[in-house]
Amino acid sequence: MMYLRDFDLDVARARFDLRIDRLRGLVMDSGGPDAYWTRQVRSVWGTTRFGVTTPTEVLEQLILNSLKYLPVESGGTVQAVADGFAALPSNLVPELAFVQGLMLLRAHPSHPGFPAIPFYRGGQAASVPESDIGPLLEQMFAARPRAWSLRAFQETILDGARRVFAEDEVESDVDVDKIYPGSHIGNYMRLLAVSFALDAFGAFDPGFTRPDALAGEWWLLQPVSPRLEIYALASRFGLRCSGAISQAHVDAPGRMVMACFPDDGRTDQQRIEEIEDSKWIAGWKKVLWSRREHPLDDPTFDIIEVGPVDERDPVYRHSSELPPWPG
Repeated sequence: MMYLRDFDLDVARARFDLRIDRLRGLVMDSGGPDAYWTRQVRSVWGTTRFGVTTPTEVLEQLILNSLKYLPVESGGTVQAVADGFAALPSNLVPELAFVQGLMLLRAHPSHPGFPAIPFYRGGQAASVPESDIGPLLEQMFAARPRAWSLRAFQETILDGARRVFAEDEVESDVDVDKIYPGSHIGNYMRLLAVSFALDAFGAFDPGFTRPDALAGEWWLLQPVSPRLEIYALASRFGLRCSGAISQAHVDAPGRMVMACFPDDGRTDQQRIEEIEDSKWIAGWKKVLWSRREHPLDDPTFDIIEVGPVDERDPVYRHSSELPPWPG
């Protein structure tokens, strides 16, 4: 055991690097591939209903959630008010490690500047309405611009955790993401782990693109019907579904091809047997995509989010109406 004040950033990073499978594009855990950490990388530069996901936005959202839900004494902004508890913008002071982290992320070349950011926690006291902290954060950055440095970001977050939790005991050989997950201290450690995962695949490099994020192992599945809930369907086979291959890149108009990656320790043979025994799957294949080969050599290729599909959907068709796949 050791105290958190003695926790070493370089040792933590080296331990996390041992879990990176760069060829397969996966982050591993003791039980096999870990989809949570892999998803952080594969989401970069993807388009969702909220817009394009930049590498800094992945970390920014984690920081904002921490600020909105952690109490002041743990480095957040939540405190008691007359009718309950509230995340107060007035507690967003430059001395907070999370605020300093936001300022460093703002300095990254990919950061577009802070947009409107609603600041409100679930169960917020009615006396404190939702506020927009985007302008406040922009003012803070303009008043004291920072230079981008991943190392500075990681040291800032770890120093913030040490200031609050210096006397907390942790296992000396514990992985950073296993330090009290879900707790107040876990908010800091998760930020470090996500930054390790993103950096391991080069996501902070200004030249990192969407094809770089998608390189690696994928399991492509065609559901019998596009009306099936594809994200739940993928989980039957220990897979995490990222969405569907864009229609411009499938062999037949209307075909839905789910793009998934492993999320547990099942062997390939176990997964294949379960997929082939399923009445819900009408074709599958496992691929290893390389950045400079088809389909990632096409800059227009992408995997897109798919919402609920009904029989009136003009895009997707039932698999029985299409040629067999894969051909």
